[in-house]
Amino acid sequence: MSIIIVLMIICWNSVNCYNVINSYPQSRNIDDKLVSVIALTRHGDRSPSKSFPKDTFFNTSYWPMGFEQLTNQGKLRHYKLGQWLRSRYDSLISTEYSPNDIYIYSTDTDRSLMSAAANLAGLYPPVANQIWNSDLKWQPIPIHSSARKEDDIITVKRKCPRYKKLYDEVVDSTYYKRLNEQYSHLFAYISEHSGWKVKDIGKIKRLRSMLYCEENYNISYIPEWTKSLDKFTLDFLTGVAFQRYSRTVELKRLRTGPFFYYIFSHFDRVINSTEGAPKFLFISGHDTSLASALDAMGVYDLYPPNFGATLLWELRRNEEGAHFVHLFYRKDENILIELNIAECMIDCPYETFKSLMEPITVDISDWILECAESERSDFKNIIENSTQESSISDQENIGVN
Repeated sequence: MSIIIVLMIICWNSVNCYNVINSYPQSRNIDDKLVSVIALTRHGDRSPSKSFPKDTFFNTSYWPMGFEQLTNQGKLRHYKLGQWLRSRYDSLISTEYSPNDIYIYSTDTDRSLMSAAANLAGLYPPVANQIWNSDLKWQPIPIHSSARKEDDIITVKRKCPRYKKLYDEVVDSTYYKRLNEQYSHLFAYISEHSGWKVKDIGKIKRLRSMLYCEENYNISYIPEWTKSLDKFTLDFLTGVAFQRYSRTVELKRLRTGPFFYYIFSHFDRVINSTEGAPKFLFISGHDTSLASALDAMGVYDLYPPNFGATLLWELRRNEEGAHFVHLFYRKDENILIELNIAECMIDCPYETFKSLMEPITVDISDWILECAESERSDFKNIIENSTQESSISDQENIGVN
């Protein structure tokens, strides 16, 4: 455990983390066979969704693609990620597209759908009889989605009174009130220069998101007054804000339970050789998707997921027929971390992983029942007595970025 933690600390800033991880001796047998992969990725670089009142660059003259839209940098980032996935999983999936190999699911936003399309262009350039235009190294590949209000897997946008009740208790806890007080001077400075009334770290998350978009698109857009802000503090408070969405076990269950039910159902189908079960499940989502999944597994380091950040669950089978899960986090194009799943070591038996995640795994029918508001509360003094950092924001503002 301590070695993994040290590696994660090194990986925070190191651009050579991929080499560090791959030079670390793993316990897996080289004869173990990779049988399935699930990838959960954040979309590529985008334009801002919102900004502060005094932002002179927040108009379509400076963002001609419109707001909340994938930029050309974002398209290229996911295209290159697709090429990286091809090099990593070339032995698992054919170079020719087949629905038996891969299933692609995306949330219903332009940026996530377009990111998936750009990714697939890098993963599946047409070869052999799939070349349909010799001048175009691209082919159409189906991307599946659901309307946001009907998405039970990633965004989980159905109303959930129970979640809102528990989340509001977290927001109103002594711990977060004290956290806001601790950074009141920062809030005052940002309020003065932005035109916002900053009273909690939810606004810090929004500011950091806007600055991150500008940093990756055109650094001249970054306001001069923000350059004195400590980047580590902004990153930390943003990560704390992400974590609050899944602060307790029940919040984790209501926020990520259907997602984990979905991925376990996929792996079960592969293990049981169910007809039509693809080897590769690719999911195009958001920073909130990754942060909540990482936190649910107890491996979130509070760093906000980058554009194109990708979680990889690799399912392997040994010579005895036992299945193991390996978890990787590709933070960016230079950083790949192998994470230690909960109480498992690197080789986590699949059934053990399922058992560890069982308290927060729930199918959508049970999720709907559990979402019914009740008077009970398991929150009590969890936050007040906690030494961990978390986040804030109103449930109505729990969006996808």
